[in-house]
Amino acid sequence: MKYSLLIAFCVVSFCTTAQSNYLKEGHVNFALSSHQDMAWMDVPDKCTEFRIEKLLMPSLRMLEKDSSYCFTMEYALTLEEFLNKYPERKDELMQLTAKKRLDWGATFNQPYEGMLSGESLIRETYLGKRWLQKQFPGCEFVTAFNPDVPGRSLQTSQIHAKAGIKYGIISRFEPGIYQWFSPDGSSILCKSNGIYCDYARTLAGKKEKEEKKEYIRSIVHFWDPYYKENKMPSELFFLHTDDNEEPYDYQQIFKELSAEKDMPEFGYTTISTAMDKLVSKKSKPTRLEGEWPDLWLYIHNPTHHEAVSMMRDAQRNLVNVEKFGAVRGLLTGSFASYPQDKLNEAWKCAIYPDHGWGGNGGYITDEIYKEKFRQSQASANEMLEDVLGEIGGMIEHKQEGLPIVVFNPESWLRNDIVITKVNVYGLGRGHFVLTDDKGQHIPFQYLPIKGQTKDGDIQIAFQADSIPSIGYRSYYLKHVKDEIFEDAVTASNKIDIDNPYYRISFAAGGIKSIFDKRLNRELLRTDKFLGGEVFCTRSVGNGAGEFKEIQPITMEGFEKSSDYSPSWSIIESGRVREVRECRSKFKHATVIQRIIAYQNFPKIDIEIDLEGFTGEAYQEFRMTMPLNQSSSLISYEVPMGVVEIGKNDLSISAGHAGGLHYTTPLNETPLRECQNWFASSDDLSNVMLSSSVGVFGYKDATSNPVDYPVLQPVLLASRKSCHWKGNWYLQQGNHSYRFSLHSSDGDWKKTHQLGTQSAQPLLTAVGVKNGNNKILSPLQSFFSVDKKNVMVSTIKKCEDDDNVVVRLFDIEGMDSDVSLWSFKPIKKSCQTNIIEEPQKLIDNKGDILPVKIGHHSIETYKLEYK
Repeated sequence: MKYSLLIAFCVVSFCTTAQSNYLKEGHVNFALSSHQDMAWMDVPDKCTEFRIEKLLMPSLRMLEKDSSYCFTMEYALTLEEFLNKYPERKDELMQLTAKKRLDWGATFNQPYEGMLSGESLIRETYLGKRWLQKQFPGCEFVTAFNPDVPGRSLQTSQIHAKAGIKYGIISRFEPGIYQWFSPDGSSILCKSNGIYCDYARTLAGKKEKEEKKEYIRSIVHFWDPYYKENKMPSELFFLHTDDNEEPYDYQQIFKELSAEKDMPEFGYTTISTAMDKLVSKKSKPTRLEGEWPDLWLYIHNPTHHEAVSMMRDAQRNLVNVEKFGAVRGLLTGSFASYPQDKLNEAWKCAIYPDHGWGGNGGYITDEIYKEKFRQSQASANEMLEDVLGEIGGMIEHKQEGLPIVVFNPESWLRNDIVITKVNVYGLGRGHFVLTDDKGQHIPFQYLPIKGQTKDGDIQIAFQADSIPSIGYRSYYLKHVKDEIFEDAVTASNKIDIDNPYYRISFAAGGIKSIFDKRLNRELLRTDKFLGGEVFCTRSVGNGAGEFKEIQPITMEGFEKSSDYSPSWSIIESGRVREVRECRSKFKHATVIQRIIAYQNFPKIDIEIDLEGFTGEAYQEFRMTMPLNQSSSLISYEVPMGVVEIGKNDLSISAGHAGGLHYTTPLNETPLRECQNWFASSDDLSNVMLSSSVGVFGYKDATSNPVDYPVLQPVLLASRKSCHWKGNWYLQQGNHSYRFSLHSSDGDWKKTHQLGTQSAQPLLTAVGVKNGNNKILSPLQSFFSVDKKNVMVSTIKKCEDDDNVVVRLFDIEGMDSDVSLWSFKPIKKSCQTNIIEEPQKLIDNKGDILPVKIGHHSIETYKLEYK
């Protein structure tokens, strides 16, 4: 899409006098398509209408007129849109697809891969390839398209390969044919034109037939030595696509070129057929392995903070609904109440926004995208409350008091802090105590409630220990008489915080020192920036566009918290936590920093509020965490994996692509997309930040940069759409952020569970639902795995029947023999591909499923219980 901003077409010069000796006995497989974002060209509804009436309908007329004509649509949603308007033409489309004259991209749409969670990337194939196969049984859908975005997530190739997707169309990368591997060894074959639209746009600019023919000859000559050197079959894939390109008839040009003695035979194919013809045992496509860091990462979280925050929350809770919804079905012996349709619709909303933020009518597009995320989040929260409440209602409580059932959606035994709202109206006058399922008193602390409250609403924090894997533990809040109430501990009157794990010292505007008592080491280096400090500076750029590297910040108007010498205040001091706060009035917002440390839990939470941001253009806010490390390894969580910078990201540049020359080695990309956390480690310490935002930097980007790591989550950037009619991403108003610091020796492998759980809080169900089905004890685990390196990605009802699907993946890069334990005996089990198609039977042993999980591997299993 963004290529259309270039003032003039950038045409690559080819040597047209050369002979195409290698290809001349073969074929040119001319594959017609049209690239279009969900929006960007215009608002979503108008783009939908364009795809139906200006792309598909003319293509169908061409397919009817010319029996050799073929056309490819890039993603599955285009078929859904068309059938919603013209359901009577479904059989016609199915026949054309079966004959391989019409082709459909195998993903739902074309997303920013690193923005989505792992399960969301997988749902791209559920709502893409799997849905397409249901619509058109017996047809193949083997190509995924994402030709606009300059980036590729580490595990995308594995996800696609294990969904049965064999090919990928990429762009903004050196022209070539690539076998792109994920670290487990899975791969797909990818093709790049350079810039996806080069060929079609150049041909459109040539008005005379002879000019078009000469340009096509030049493309054949250009690729001839590449195909020969890489031993590719003499089947040239000519990708003809452009933004919003209407179908074009090349039949006469094909006849004339095919008749030339030095030219191959020309003909139409679909893109999947063209890729099929590139496959040969002798061919040697260029091998690539690793993450291609996204250059357009400003377009999502930094410039659309509220929307993407809702998306991240929705995607996590949809998985939680699946896990505990599957548990409820097993407990009741029926999946009748499993919200399959609601989940599918919520997943669709959660991944609906593709890479087409902003653009023409961008204010409308961005609001529609945000509303999709809002719908997904609300639906996920509603379903989760229902399923947790129903499971909680099955517990036979033996302790007195109001039950607070704490649920752990993660696959490990967990200690963590719980924050929950409780209504105590009518429970009695006086004080309350909290006990666990064994009757032991648990310290808790009252917290202020933000927003509206009802009579009797209180909010409490307490530490919940040994919460079972994918399970729960019960706690009880009960009223006691004043005379037996134990008063709270004496509040601290010191700004600095000292607990069994950390000694934290403050300076005006941030944290001066964090001394880790377990490591006997200072974690911070604060000669330039303070820990948890916020800075704001000028940040001119777009979210996406025709640039060769991420547009950097400048020092114009630079300000940071310590410039304003704010003083720290004691906000809370109690049995569970200590909270310190300071406020700084920046030029365009008030910055509030809160530091939270816990009496008996080894983490430090940092909360940042930007209040009253005026929406001043080209401003960027970041938080800093300067680390006392040298020769550090920077790592960050990506969908279904971890990238260690310099180890499993690409070390090459993206090279020449159309009129752009990407020269920066990709492993030097200064900002990265992350999931739950990012970390820095050296020989002496590991510091991990769990993050509420999805973009961070790790090098000092200001003047006179320091040479030690400075972790910098990007809070907000007020930039502009690159479309000439595009909107500003100003984001006026209030914004809130949360980070959690964890430390250890070693590297990220020591803390990744803590980083994940800090981003995905424990869940609660308060009170008891009425019912007679009291079959559960106050403490229960439903599923677990016996290896720390293996994560349970989801547990869900099977799409096609009332069995259960479990997805596991290795995050640490280790081959493992894993035992998955189920709270109910498993009758039968099999391994499936990633979209739940059975592959092979597995021998299970009662309630244990023994499986082998290869390093970095994502594996899916189907469990039968009846």
